[in-house]
Amino acid sequence: MLIKDTYTNFKNEAERPLRLRGKTVIGRDGDVIPRRHHLNYKVLCSHSEALRDGILCIPYRKGVRSALLAALFDLGLNLSHPVQKVIDLFKEVASSNSFRNIKGQTALHVLFLRSGKMDHKALEGKIMAEICELQRLTGMHPYGLKLAQMGFCVDIYGDRSQEIRVQFRGGIRGEVVPVNQVRKSYKKNGNAPVSSITDYDINKVNRWTIEKAHKMYPFSEEPSYYECSYNA
Repeated sequence: MLIKDTYTNFKNEAERPLRLRGKTVIGRDGDVIPRRHHLNYKVLCSHSEALRDGILCIPYRKGVRSALLAALFDLGLNLSHPVQKVIDLFKEVASSNSFRNIKGQTALHVLFLRSGKMDHKALEGKIMAEICELQRLTGMHPYGLKLAQMGFCVDIYGDRSQEIRVQFRGGIRGEVVPVNQVRKSYKKNGNAPVSSITDYDINKVNRWTIEKAHKMYPFSEEPSYYECSYNA
C-alpha cells in the first residue's frame, strides 16, 4: 500500500550532508535523495542576527528564485505590486552582476537557456509558477518553507479579469499562510508552518543579500544567539 509521504517524514535524512543522505521512497517519485527544504537551528539563529541588523539573507541559491525575491524586496515589502512591474524589475535584477554565475551567465540568461525563447506572456507564466512554488510550505516539496521559517511568504492577489498583484510579505508572527486569489492552491498535507524567527522589526529590514547568513553571522554559543525563537 502506498502511503503518501510528507517532508517531515524524511526531514532528518535531509539534514545530513548530501554525500551521506540515503535514497528515500517519496510517493510517485520513487527512490530519490531528499533535498533540504528547511533551515536548521544554527542557520535560523544566523538569519535572526541578520534580520535584526536590517538584512534579509535570501535563503536560496543564486538564480531565478532569489532574483525574483530580490526584485520583490526592492519594490517594497508588505505592499502589493502589479505583476507587470514585478516582471520588469525581475528582468533588470536577474541581468545584474549580482546574479552572474561562475560561467559568466546571468540568472536571466540561464532562464532563457533552460526555457527557450519566451514572449511576455510565457515569461509571466514562468514567474507566476515560481511564485506558486514558493507558496508550497507543506507536503513533499515545501519550496517556500525556508522563507516561512523566517516569517516571510509571497502572496498573489486578483483574478483573471483583474490586474494581478504580487506581495512579498514579511514580519509574520504565528502561522504562515500565503494568499493566492488567482490559481487553485495545491492540496496541502500537514499543518501550516509557524514563523521561527520573531525577534526583528520588519520595518527596519532595508536591504537584501545573497550572501549566506551563516557565513555573515557564524553561529556562536553566546547568549545573544539564543534570542531567536525556534519552533522545531
